[in-house]
Amino acid sequence: MEKEMEPDAKDDQYGMFAYTELSYNVEVPFRLLYLAAGAENSEIECLLVEADLASAGNTFEALSYVWGDTSVDKKTIKVDGLPFTVGANLYSALLHLRPKDEYRILWVDAICINQEDVLERASQVGHMRDIYKTARQTIAWLGEANEKTDKMFEGLQLLGNEALEMRAVSKAPVPEKGDAYEHLLFKLDGADTFEGILENSWWRRVWTLQEMILARRATIHIGHHQIDWDFFTMAIQHAKAVNLFPNSFFGTAMTSDTEPVDVVVSMKNAAANANPGTGFLSHAFFSHGRAAADPRDKLFGLLGLATSDIGIRVDYNASPADVFIRSTRALIETAGNLHVLGFCFPFRVGALPEKAPLPSWVPQWGSTGTFATPMMFLANNTLRTSDASGGSLCAPQWTEDGTTLIVEGFVVDTVKTLSSVLPSLYLNNKHEGSFDWMDELEKKAFQDHDDDPDYDPSVWESICEVGTAAKYLGKLISGGVSQLLGTFTDLSRYIEWEDFCRKEMTSRGADADTCDEIMCEILSVGTQFPGGPAETAEQFAQWRKSMWYIRKMKASKLDRVSKGLFQASSFIMGLKTEITKKNNAFTFMLRHCQERRMGVTQLGRMALFPKMTEQGDQVVILKGGRVPLVLRPKGNGYVELIGEAYVHGIMDGEAVNQHVRWSDFLLI
Repeated sequence: MEKEMEPDAKDDQYGMFAYTELSYNVEVPFRLLYLAAGAENSEIECLLVEADLASAGNTFEALSYVWGDTSVDKKTIKVDGLPFTVGANLYSALLHLRPKDEYRILWVDAICINQEDVLERASQVGHMRDIYKTARQTIAWLGEANEKTDKMFEGLQLLGNEALEMRAVSKAPVPEKGDAYEHLLFKLDGADTFEGILENSWWRRVWTLQEMILARRATIHIGHHQIDWDFFTMAIQHAKAVNLFPNSFFGTAMTSDTEPVDVVVSMKNAAANANPGTGFLSHAFFSHGRAAADPRDKLFGLLGLATSDIGIRVDYNASPADVFIRSTRALIETAGNLHVLGFCFPFRVGALPEKAPLPSWVPQWGSTGTFATPMMFLANNTLRTSDASGGSLCAPQWTEDGTTLIVEGFVVDTVKTLSSVLPSLYLNNKHEGSFDWMDELEKKAFQDHDDDPDYDPSVWESICEVGTAAKYLGKLISGGVSQLLGTFTDLSRYIEWEDFCRKEMTSRGADADTCDEIMCEILSVGTQFPGGPAETAEQFAQWRKSMWYIRKMKASKLDRVSKGLFQASSFIMGLKTEITKKNNAFTFMLRHCQERRMGVTQLGRMALFPKMTEQGDQVVILKGGRVPLVLRPKGNGYVELIGEAYVHGIMDGEAVNQHVRWSDFLLI
């Protein structure tokens, strides 16, 4: 062993490994783990060596893995000849990664950072971006193999190779066609072939997202199997292209099993955003469903993705509430806008305890619960360019204790009437087994369709064919029907909203075309298709037409037989989505609708409001706010933030052009 590789450790009073403090005689000191060669079942031995990050390029590999519960599942290795405790998953990774001879040089956070030293941990977390960008490659360790792993890698190789062959001849994949698709469907387990990799807990941690995005090169390891990251993502994208992973289900956009991969790919390929605060919020949005054992790490674990200083400081001495408040302040000050307010929502899953409540203007960053899509994004995932505040910049102030945000604004309107809330999609299995209701449906449904211009007989014939098959398949497809039942609320709520909109608008003299135009704008929160208003209107019309069966079933009397069977039969009407494929495009424009409700203001403006909105709440425009906000007066000049709103007629600064007096709003 060379002299510069002297062990960076000492033993403590119990003979266990103990860290020596980093010397800080170089610009960025950090430690590297030299994993020694060893026989298959021999003890794991390592050396921990201090190094200079500036001169360590291409000399080491970074490990990306899930810690697991290290307090319960412990293993012991030797570091610098002394016992060192690690989690079982890390132990397994080291076993599989150790070389046959010499040393393998790794950076492993649980070992290379003194996790007990809060100051060192904060300092090293601040350098995570440079560490992963400097590493020769990043190894994503997804755990041990099982009996399905061979098939999984076989399927990935088939898909990836077919994708390469088609690219070589500039040939586009065809849905539900190709050798790979047929092999997976008939000889393997279809999309389920990949559940061992796509459902791995590695995808659900916030730290692994940053680690993979920053990687210069990456490989995925499961047991002794490994696959190049770029080849893996190409295989998954090809699987989507041949429709192995559908992204819509009977008229409702659904989260694909490939969503974790899609997020990493899109974020990894995205160009750096010109506004650093906005770019960080994009990362926070796409990583919202990822968890962290420490709620503060939902923010700290993304800092490496920021291309410049956004004012957030890694501080493990501060409480989660303090970190969330300070970070939100920093994001408002850095960006000069109020985009961050779109992340505020009454979370419950993973939120801070009630004894540590946050101001209404501070997001529950630690949550992984359901929340409405922030209005800073359009429905096509691009950033909103319209500006309800007329291009004004936010000049925030805070009270001395830092819990009250003071921003200038003005009241535009007041909430008058509200429709019901569109919840997030809920699936259940209450209707498994019986399909006798299809007989009743075939006999009684749609006897008046001959005079309806929206009726499509080919679709109805297809539905009856599916229904006949369903009666004989019984429980074999009951799981799919359970999903159908779960989407009933989703689809039928749009019908209720349309009725609500028409009633409110026609009472003010609007014609049907105007109602449709406003409904289309609100549901899509102002998003246009590439073809502009004409294409957007056409796609909306096709989507409305596909709701004909739901609309008719809501008005039918079949629910007298059984409410459960009525819901089931109603949902089969949504089959037009999958049979004709006509409404898929507009389906994906509806992402902002969940966890919100339609409403109308005192001045007759139709709007999409937060789910917690109540009659009498104020519709307010604040400086730096791209969209109107719903605020609730709390007395003595204070207001509580309820959430963002899309309000027809004032999204492009129209209200600002008519109003010149701004006053302070105190958000608590």
